Amino acid sequence: MVTEAFPELTAEQRILDLGDPLLRTFCRLPTVGKTRPTPVVWTNGCFDILHHGHVRYLQEIKRRIPGSILIVGVNSDKAVQALKGPHRPVLKFQCRSGIIASIKGVDLVIEIGMDAMEALKTLKPDIYAKGGDYSIDTINQVERRFVEGYGGAILLIQSEMENMSSSKIIRAMQGRENPISST
Repeated sequence: MVTEAFPELTAEQRILDLGDPLLRTFCRLPTVGKTRPTPVVWTNGCFDILHHGHVRYLQEIKRRIPGSILIVGVNSDKAVQALKGPHRPVLKFQCRSGIIASIKGVDLVIEIGMDAMEALKTLKPDIYAKGGDYSIDTINQVERRFVEGYGGAILLIQSEMENMSSSKIIRAMQGRENPISST
């Protein structure tokens, strides 16, 4: 069963700035020498055109680590443009983050830049999750070494939805690729 750590919060209240003091409270971030009572799981991405693969991926994280706090980093508009090209993002950050925050099982959403290092340094998640389009060798190695360096774990979630992407949806809409099936 997919549950949320903060069911009383609206989607808008789940979108926090990395510097927000509520983040420490919500995540029960440890002070020096203290341990965290609830595992914090981090994942991140552009999430430009949200699709079935994104939803299933995020819910699978929560299913595998029940009772965890799932924090999703969503790349800023500037970062998405740098990563994906001049006509992206299709959906601005406010829209993308609002949709992600509305998915059952997502607890908090944070805007990030090109990479997740600032968030990883602040949150020090117990688990850093990445989707099936990554392998241990293709994830950001600086981020990987940092997480593993403090004892965090890397979780790769394989999915039958790997052929689905926002870029493929855009190409299908332009008639440059066959329609995409979610099966």
